[in-house]
Amino acid sequence: MIAALALFAGLAPLAPQELPLAGYDPQGLHAEAVLAERTRLFLDAWIQADDVERARARGLLASLRRSGAPASAPPSLPALTRAWRSLEGPQGEAGNAAVAGLAALADALDLRAVPGFFAAREQGLGEVVTVAVRRLWAVPTPARLVVTLWWLPPAGAEGAVELRARSEPATAQAFEGAGFEMFVRPPASAPGTWSLVAELEQEGVRVRGVPVPVECLPDPPAAIGLAREVLDDPRALRAVAQGLLACARSGARLPAGLLPSQGTALLQARMRARPGMQPQPIALAFRGKDGREHWAWAWLPAEPPCAVLLLLAPQHEPAEAVFQGELGRLWRAAAHDLSALVLSAHLPRAGVSAEDAPQVLERLRAAAEELVGKLPLVLVSRGDALDALHPALVAGASGCDALIATTPREGEPRAVYGGLSALILAPGGPAGPTATGSGVEWVLGEGVPLLDDPRLAELAASWLPAVLPRAGQAGAEQDGR
Repeated sequence: MIAALALFAGLAPLAPQELPLAGYDPQGLHAEAVLAERTRLFLDAWIQADDVERARARGLLASLRRSGAPASAPPSLPALTRAWRSLEGPQGEAGNAAVAGLAALADALDLRAVPGFFAAREQGLGEVVTVAVRRLWAVPTPARLVVTLWWLPPAGAEGAVELRARSEPATAQAFEGAGFEMFVRPPASAPGTWSLVAELEQEGVRVRGVPVPVECLPDPPAAIGLAREVLDDPRALRAVAQGLLACARSGARLPAGLLPSQGTALLQARMRARPGMQPQPIALAFRGKDGREHWAWAWLPAEPPCAVLLLLAPQHEPAEAVFQGELGRLWRAAAHDLSALVLSAHLPRAGVSAEDAPQVLERLRAAAEELVGKLPLVLVSRGDALDALHPALVAGASGCDALIATTPREGEPRAVYGGLSALILAPGGPAGPTATGSGVEWVLGEGVPLLDDPRLAELAASWLPAVLPRAGQAGAEQDGR
């Protein structure tokens, strides 16, 4: 049990009844959520970028690759943020040294608002919000500067303006270790998603960092009370309830990419028989030896389903993160085209769980069948997930019908793919899907598997109808309607 575990240094521990699950680590999960946020920012910009901008970002990622890192490893957080900044504009990648230096520090900061959401009101002072300012990685810091926190209004909010929350002088020592705290009041607002952003100023140069969401809710106590009620439920929504409580008590942005209002809506729905447009956890994939529970998330944006897409998440990424941002939009479009239920989950690595990958894959297949019946099942291996999937492929991947996977290994794919119809994205491949024999096709992929993520959804929509005629017919029927 973690009743005595403080969520973050300096914060009071949760009461025993609030997070009754061994292995639940809000601090570690928050770190994964921050990486997922930065990944989403980068991919959103990458998808919208032109060829010149992509070449610049690709070169940056290659030059900043960690020495000795596995070929399938994701970019580091500093590399990812620099590449995103190069796509967003000149700040930090061009201009004078003062701007670049200050931008490097601004981009390395994470803001954690405690509580992680605030109450709607029309006037008066709101509750005090403690903002933990923490440097995510080491970066040169000026001896003295001014830190200003700004509230950025919800997108499209009529008449809303940026509000300065607080300004404080800071020294380089303040950014060491656990960082420092600033105390602010939330804006008077109707329910909506505000953002907090840090602005750094030195000798007239001002640079802003990465905004983080802080939502305004109509009734935070009711949301917290609801989360406490659901904690006694052994089903999947307990994970959402834990995330909502961790957000309230420590500012951890959990589950990754899910706003508190969305989490509350899921808890209010109390596990509908079928998922819908809002992704939700539906089954426990496996439990790690450390006690951590890994949940499978489901998304059903089109009815009736005629196929199942099982997205296998990279080990560093929360399973729910794939449904956010522009990448989520692409998967929604693919799911509509294929009339597919989309699942996202991890498979265990050797030594991580008492269960192996074939066992977990069978459990996920059974969970999908319980939701939508027996339908063609397509495995989509993202990032380094192919390493975890390999034991299941060697065992035959029974009950699966096709595989789409990325690999950083150059040349024609020759690994074991369980006899499945497979499309492999690999560096050095042909421009379009090309057969290599035994039902395996390959196509040109990136050296950094993350950069292939947007193409996976598009390839699923274009390649699978020929491999799974039933899914292709479903898409044609929907177009006809």
